[in-house]
Amino acid sequence: MKKLIILLMMIAGITYSCSDYLDFQPKTLLTPEAALNSEEDVIFAMNGVYSSLQKAGYFGTEFVIIADAATDNGNWPADRESAGTNHDRLPFAYSLDLNSNNTATEFWTDGYITIASVNNILKRLEEVSFDESFEDRVTAECLAIRAMTHFDLTRIFAQDYNFTPDQSHYAVPYMFESVPGSAPGRNTMAEVYQFALIDINQAITLLDDLDGSEVSNFRGGDDIFFINYYSALGVRARMYFYQGDYEKALIDSDVILDGPYSLSSYTTVQHIPLDFTLPATFLDEWYRIAPVVEEEAIFQLEVDEDDGDFANRSFIDIYLANDGNAAHGASAALLALFEPSDLRNYWFVDEPSTPAPDRHVYKYPGSLGIDADAHAIQIMRLSEFVLMSAECEARTGSQSRARILLNNITARANASPVTSTGNQLIEDIITERRKELSFEGHRLFDLKRLQRGFTRGSDCTLSNGNCSITYPTHLYAWPIPVNEINANQIIREQQNPGY
Repeated sequence: MKKLIILLMMIAGITYSCSDYLDFQPKTLLTPEAALNSEEDVIFAMNGVYSSLQKAGYFGTEFVIIADAATDNGNWPADRESAGTNHDRLPFAYSLDLNSNNTATEFWTDGYITIASVNNILKRLEEVSFDESFEDRVTAECLAIRAMTHFDLTRIFAQDYNFTPDQSHYAVPYMFESVPGSAPGRNTMAEVYQFALIDINQAITLLDDLDGSEVSNFRGGDDIFFINYYSALGVRARMYFYQGDYEKALIDSDVILDGPYSLSSYTTVQHIPLDFTLPATFLDEWYRIAPVVEEEAIFQLEVDEDDGDFANRSFIDIYLANDGNAAHGASAALLALFEPSDLRNYWFVDEPSTPAPDRHVYKYPGSLGIDADAHAIQIMRLSEFVLMSAECEARTGSQSRARILLNNITARANASPVTSTGNQLIEDIITERRKELSFEGHRLFDLKRLQRGFTRGSDCTLSNGNCSITYPTHLYAWPIPVNEINANQIIREQQNPGY
């Protein structure tokens, strides 16, 4: 297997140091034999892995923000002030003024820190004997996270799976081991999918025989905060879906639909958040810290400003006005898709100082005032797979079942049922994905897998030509960050075209 590592991980390890003489590193980045000697040590290291997933570069903000801001879902709020234009608020995610400095630098770094962490744990599991079921559980979680993270990195830094007929275009380096000092080249998209499917298939096989009790003595919190059988299936279903293998995606997605989840209700509630003078209406199932929409949550994270690098970088800071600091908002074109009766209109709230229709995104309100920067991050929930099964059925199977699945989503939202057939039904499902999964990290990647551009509405005031994007475009494969280019001669010669 290739020995791969990104030099930035070594830099990232230094940033954790309390001081040079302490020579401190987190357990997930130490050489395995120096740290992971007991089951408690391994679980402590796994907690570090999950913390990496919620860092600001990954699900904490950057990866998720880009997926909507860089599309026809995004907009710059009219009341955005100077703080909202700061580089760490990702203004280039909407403007698409991309270069090796204006890119998803933190996601590249945090993604490979996550991968290095699971690789260290997997290496130690090969060297030391633990309880067999414990080893199987940890191995499965590590393999699933390694597959998911590489897959997610391709979604930002590479073109879509079918961009070339044989998937020979560059994706990202696939790291099986973390070897300090090596300089990896980029694997092709075909190779990344091949390796990731090997990882995720093994994870699913292991998890199918486990129930979580293997690690329960060492771990607190609900099962939805950790990888389980269904979230591993969700990773594979997404991969098949993005390949265009709708038959296989449908099989996995339907298993999830038959799992221990149900669609959460959407009900309204009124609150008076800080800085509001009058009550405002919200969706109650989302107006909380975590878990949110608990009945359908498959994999979820909880973050707050004390969890590492979240101060001034949570979704609450990015989306809510916060005295003019809001950096990203919802486009008028997206808001216009919701009928007046649609309960999901309450994901977008008129703040006291914000004139309609420039409503701010309140899909992540947290508790608003109880813990100002705390909120849940929805990585996977049942609604995604209801809509995935609906689209797969519409393309390959039963259009009648596709409509039933789709209308489970519209009925909950108090929206009109869909009655279309044929290609129009497929389009209606894609539109429903755009609405239901808005600001959860899907829109850009849907456009890419469908090989479609987009046109932003009249509220797009960009002067750089990026109010309308035509497929294919170099803007769908973001530039490899400059620090990686400078440190790695091989990748320097493999930079994405257009940068």
